[in-house]
Amino acid sequence: MQSELRQAIEENYGISIHRCDAAPRGAIAETYIINGVYFCKLVRNPVITKYLRHSLPLLDCLTKAGVDRINGLIKPRDGFSVTLGDTEIVLTKLLPGRQSRDYHVPSFGALLASIHEVSVDDVTAKKSIQEDFDISFTNPLMEWIDATASCAAQVEIKAILSRHADDMSRHLDCFQALARMCQEEPCASVITHGDVQGNVLMTDPDDLYIIDWDEAVLAPRERDLWFFADQPEFMKGYGESYCINKKMLNFFTFKAYFVNTLLRIEALLKAQDDAETMAKISEQLEWRISPQGWMRPKLEAILTGTGI
Repeated sequence: MQSELRQAIEENYGISIHRCDAAPRGAIAETYIINGVYFCKLVRNPVITKYLRHSLPLLDCLTKAGVDRINGLIKPRDGFSVTLGDTEIVLTKLLPGRQSRDYHVPSFGALLASIHEVSVDDVTAKKSIQEDFDISFTNPLMEWIDATASCAAQVEIKAILSRHADDMSRHLDCFQALARMCQEEPCASVITHGDVQGNVLMTDPDDLYIIDWDEAVLAPRERDLWFFADQPEFMKGYGESYCINKKMLNFFTFKAYFVNTLLRIEALLKAQDDAETMAKISEQLEWRISPQGWMRPKLEAILTGTGI
């Protein structure tokens, strides 16, 4: 870690750094373990930083509420994070365990339900992002098909999307209709994670923690439930009495699909100078949007009315 970053942490968090170890780096951040107690995340992507700043008040809300099964926020002397040039510095509690999906599903359902029950005050809500069912982020998908490609990555993206244009158009039409219905239907919002299924630490199958709250948003519960709602064991832990809003569930299923597709496109563009990486990401993109992709059965069930 650079000396100016260490100094900024010491001055703003009031701690003396006597040990700083590099942690496994994620896709969006440089990470460190400080003094064997704190997990430090350094974010330099301006788009991610924008969302991160709005998510931290919600993480702080969970921390203040005594939720101990999350990487609780460590606040600096002022605000929720520290900005140094183009770097956003965030400190959270270091948690035990390893990242895994081999957890006891009912226990995980119960943990998520307890988080969804945490109330949010008006001040925190105003500092946070609230789901508005805006789907304009999908506009580039069909535009790619008619766009003029000027590099190998763009040629590949255009070709892949063109091969699946009819399906993509059907999915976008359904997503747009769901967005309109959700905008017109009042629904209570809670603190949601957004990618909870892949961000679990465990020391044993019942001893679980949820990490990486970078995209926490106030939204209907279905933002977190779309992945699990068809799993009876999960709902047994979450609470079988909860009445799932099918429109919301279907909306967030489609949203996850399109967000993931756009992330693959972005990754493909960034890899345009690396033929091997580009080929790998291209294969992933093609598979995800093809009829064989893992999310396609969920989407087709929604379109045919055979889903949950």
